Amino acid sequence: VHHKSLSLGEVLDGDRMAESLYHIRFRENVEKKTLCKLTLSEKQVDELREAIEELYYFEFVLDDIPFWGFVGYIEESGFLPHSHKVGLWTHLDFNIEYNSDSVIFANVSVKDVKPFPLEEGAGAAVGGVGVGGGSLTVTHTYSVRWYESNLPSARRAERLRDYSFFPKTLEIHWLSIINSLVLVVLLLGFVIIILMRVLKNDFARLVRK
Repeated sequence: VHHKSLSLGEVLDGDRMAESLYHIRFRENVEKKTLCKLTLSEKQVDELREAIEELYYFEFVLDDIPFWGFVGYIEESGFLPHSHKVGLWTHLDFNIEYNSDSVIFANVSVKDVKPFPLEEGAGAAVGGVGVGGGSLTVTHTYSVRWYESNLPSARRAERLRDYSFFPKTLEIHWLSIINSLVLVVLLLGFVIIILMRVLKNDFARLVRK
């Protein structure tokens, strides 16, 4: 991976842009091409599990068009006891729309992909792949599919504006904010009721005197 030099704005924004290993040629479809084969240590598997549990996502930029995808998949089940399964996306489907010689829109999909399970701690058989010596071997693949679009290149920003990767995350944040506000209102109500009772008793004592 070759990292590119960043502008001051990109650094302040937290970007760490690099040239990826994905080889995408214009209007050339690719079916399940091998990207790389990685052997991860037990520590790296644990770090990867933590990143997936924290909902880490990646961002690609193709012809100045950004698109995003999650690093892995997490499935939660049960309340007491609570358990969850963590999986890594080892295959990505790139869907790219074009018009004439211009790229109009791009996204990455894992709709028909099965996540590679990451069990806690390396050294066990995972997904039918033998793991030994405290390491885990995974193979990353990708597919590229091109689709013709009628949208002119000058209006491709409209296509990007209609697409959103973050709606569920934003809904969760709003729900947390609403819950916090309701909790604050209830606590303030309890404090006001207690203070009113204390003040009422104090006034009653002053009146008696």
